[in-house]
Amino acid sequence: MEDIESIFEERRATALTIWERYELRKADLQEAGLTQKEYEIACRQLADSLGI
Repeated sequence: MEDIESIFEERRATALTIWERYELRKADLQEAGLTQKEYEIACRQLADSLGI
């Protein structure tokens, strides 16, 4: 049972790290002066590149 908990926690930490990177990069995109459409496209590309 401990092995399962360990695997779960590791996957959870990885998922949070990916999500945190997404949010940080999204904030950079907001400051880049993109149009709304460009921002949406960039966010989709970012999500795809991170696998989310």
